[in-house]
Amino acid sequence: MSTENASRDFTGEFRLDVEDFGPIGKASVDLRPLTVFIGPSNTGKSYLATLIYALHQAFGGGKKRPYGDRLLSLILDSFIDSQSTKAKDDILELYSDWLLRRNNGNSQDTPQGDPTLQPDFPMQVDSRIRTVFEQVDAFGNYISGKITGYFGFGAEETALLVRRSRDVSGARIELSIPRLAGDGIVGYSIRINEEGVRFSGHVGGAELVVNEIERSAALRDTPLDLRYLRRSARLNVDDDEDLMFSLTRIMDAVFKELTSPINRNAFYLPADRTGAMQSHKSVVRALIESAPFRTSSLTAGSPLFSGVLGDFLSELIGLNPIRTGDRTKSRHVPARLGDKLATDLEHGVLEGTVRMEDAGSGYPKFEYRPHGWDRSLSLVQASSMVAELAPVVIYLRHLLRPDDVLIIEEPESNLHPAMQVEFTRQLAGLVRAGIRVIVTTHSEWVLQELANLVRVAELPEAKRQGIAGGDMALNASQVGAWFFQPDAHGGGSTVSEIGLDEESGLYPTDFEDVARAMHNDWAEIFSRLGEVE
Repeated sequence: MSTENASRDFTGEFRLDVEDFGPIGKASVDLRPLTVFIGPSNTGKSYLATLIYALHQAFGGGKKRPYGDRLLSLILDSFIDSQSTKAKDDILELYSDWLLRRNNGNSQDTPQGDPTLQPDFPMQVDSRIRTVFEQVDAFGNYISGKITGYFGFGAEETALLVRRSRDVSGARIELSIPRLAGDGIVGYSIRINEEGVRFSGHVGGAELVVNEIERSAALRDTPLDLRYLRRSARLNVDDDEDLMFSLTRIMDAVFKELTSPINRNAFYLPADRTGAMQSHKSVVRALIESAPFRTSSLTAGSPLFSGVLGDFLSELIGLNPIRTGDRTKSRHVPARLGDKLATDLEHGVLEGTVRMEDAGSGYPKFEYRPHGWDRSLSLVQASSMVAELAPVVIYLRHLLRPDDVLIIEEPESNLHPAMQVEFTRQLAGLVRAGIRVIVTTHSEWVLQELANLVRVAELPEAKRQGIAGGDMALNASQVGAWFFQPDAHGGGSTVSEIGLDEESGLYPTDFEDVARAMHNDWAEIFSRLGEVE
């Protein structure tokens, strides 16, 4: 699908179209507050989840801002390099005049963000902003490194991401984001082949791009006038470099607004998190012993892990128990929200608390204390269920906040079916608290409980009393389930949405086929045993 002609024909916050990427032949997924990937192994569930994580990291949220600050540089370089001296001077003159008129028209009684009171933004400048957003060539190389790195490849190994087939020349990734102000889609296209990555974009909609800044609540009070900039950064009104800084500030803010659904903090809990948690102490010890090289040990040279696992370890090691304390927040997480969600998980599933202590030199160690005990266990001594879910508690208490994205591979790992059901309810609680959740799973229990949570939402509040999970209900529009169907002829998996079956009230998968085959085997075995007797 071309991003240029895209329109809003999906219900999620943004859509991702993928072809011939890794094991995936074709996928079209629109991301909901809770998105679930189901299907047989080796069909691309983790591949797609990792791609979504890499895109979040590339477009940049506030966690590490891998693209946010980089964007300022890319946009500024693109703007300067693509203009003749006269064209640049003309644009800066128009922009300077708009800033001064905007500033002069504002007073204490005139809200800066009221679009009806603002001077018209110069169309020549708006057109240039649109062009830069669509043609940031340097971003192609940048996103290439991000995507390959998170899959554990070098930047020169992009061809390894393409599905292996004689008739496949490359992979295609299309990102479609509805504009918040006005109609249209902001679309970005990524092509991957042996030659590398090609990146292009299109800002759809007839309205001015800069209208996003006047209409958006998030940007309405952003100080952009030279009076503020002069006070805060000691800028000179007549200095072209200062004007460029101010214009770049607007372009950065508008870009973040245009791409807001993908411009979020994202956190990834990989499938091998139990082993990582249990070996975490050894990793910390190695870093402490090579203190002068702590920060470079995980990043220098060829990657020792995939970017996903490397980020996971970095997040844990980056927590400072001396600075944050056991139950305080290192990312300004609202205490009542983070602690409540973590405590609910501890009481509802773990039957104990996860604690963070100082392992020396400010590095953390994590322990588990069962309810009623007066001492703690290391995670190596605790059950595999505790080691599996401890990272979720840690992230909730110290890292996650509303509007973030949490990706969890196989949340059912090492959990009894009853705990799988309870954890599914806890995940629904995260969604209700404003955290976006993406899950890859093989569990029938997870999917059936998710169906129950959607069905119970159809009941009036009074009718939900006494139903397990009734207080964690999710509307159908909040949940998307996507099935990865393998191709018997090697064409790559096909990914399609599965809705609730009206007759059974469940999400239809191949689980029933497996159960039916096992029942038939059971019947045949007993039949033959009868013949033997």
